[in-house]
Amino acid sequence: MFGLPKEIAGPIIAAFIAAVISLVGLLISKENKVSEFRQAWIDALREEIASVITHAHAIHGAYLAKFPSNPEIWRNMREDFVKINEAWAKIKLRLNPDEAPSKAILQALQEHEGIFQENDVPPDFSKLREADRELLKCAQVVLKEEWKKVKRGERIYRAATWLAGILVIVGFLSLLKPSIPLLFLSARRDYRVVERTDNYVDKDGRPASAQLHDHDIVGLVFSHEGHKIYGQCDLSTLNKLDPNASCGLRTMHDYDCVLGRDDIMKAPMPLSDLTCTDADGRKVYVYVSKEE
Repeated sequence: MFGLPKEIAGPIIAAFIAAVISLVGLLISKENKVSEFRQAWIDALREEIASVITHAHAIHGAYLAKFPSNPEIWRNMREDFVKINEAWAKIKLRLNPDEAPSKAILQALQEHEGIFQENDVPPDFSKLREADRELLKCAQVVLKEEWKKVKRGERIYRAATWLAGILVIVGFLSLLKPSIPLLFLSARRDYRVVERTDNYVDKDGRPASAQLHDHDIVGLVFSHEGHKIYGQCDLSTLNKLDPNASCGLRTMHDYDCVLGRDDIMKAPMPLSDLTCTDADGRKVYVYVSKEE
């Protein structure tokens, strides 16, 4: 990555992912708090609408009681008038007059107020029930939309949770990367032959000349992912198992090789530690002695 050695790039990537996840965590925490404030706003608006309707009907009840004098009527409904005015004011301050759903509530609220604010004229309570219904209907639209936002979470919160999930997966895959060859043994990798030695032997496996030998045991040294792998290829053990087998790997060339399986009893024959494919498409079975 950017020309950096793996030993340096790995910790840098890990630190970067950790920093981003930490930032995402802060965003999620902040957006959670916004959702809490939104829920509190919903609860307060619900209480204020209920307060308007409750105190309006209390005032109506006071008029129906037909107290003998106006001062006595006022004493009995004074608190309700104070509370209903307080609820009207809070609702107006809570809503955004530029938003259509809020405009509808404010319009319904204005009609509700109009019942009680005619100078020197008793309230027309025949309009109260319809005003209540309209106010509730408009409020329910806003409350439903706000609840949906709380349920889904804030937009930044949703984006941050997705980003956090992606980063966790990326981080997990980065940690898993060195183990992928072990988990997926059939995965092909490039193995470069850096050294080849031909050892000629007779039928008994004793050294022999190139002219009088029985077969060739080929010593191979591979370079793979910064490691050296030492092994040998001996066709004398493979003639009956795979007549097309080869030891035809050349130095300074890259080959596709597959690691042998651990479950020897179930693995197909012939067995080998490393099975490569030469330039002619033939299998090369390598028995590994060590890795550095």
